[in-house]
Amino acid sequence: MEKTGTITSGEFQITDLSAYGESGEEELLSTAAALEAGSNHPLAAAVQRFVDARGTVVERAQEVEAVGGKGVTGSVDGKAVRIGNRKLFAEGSIPETIEQSVQAYQREGKTCMMVQREFALLWVLAL
Repeated sequence: MEKTGTITSGEFQITDLSAYGESGEEELLSTAAALEAGSNHPLAAAVQRFVDARGTVVERAQEVEAVGGKGVTGSVDGKAVRIGNRKLFAEGSIPETIEQSVQAYQREGKTCMMVQREFALLWVLAL
């Protein structure tokens, strides 16, 4: 099987979740799925399949806006949130621990999406 699962299944699959700070996986998944709901992007579909399989309760996002080639922004539970690749986040704004995780996943050939709530970059999804 290829690293993302795309050869055998034709779809991206989440392989790793990394949470930073006090927030856990369920909050990560709920936040990510809320922003990705309604999108037909292959990475968004991977998030939706993953949360559906786990039975994760998904909040409703407001003010959702796609940022071409970068990710998605919006608000969940009254808090500003973003999910996307490095291009979505200002240079130098990615904490070193998260940057190291992203680089490690990328060395394995994985695609990474980072999730930010308010001003804290808290999670990494690897596919």
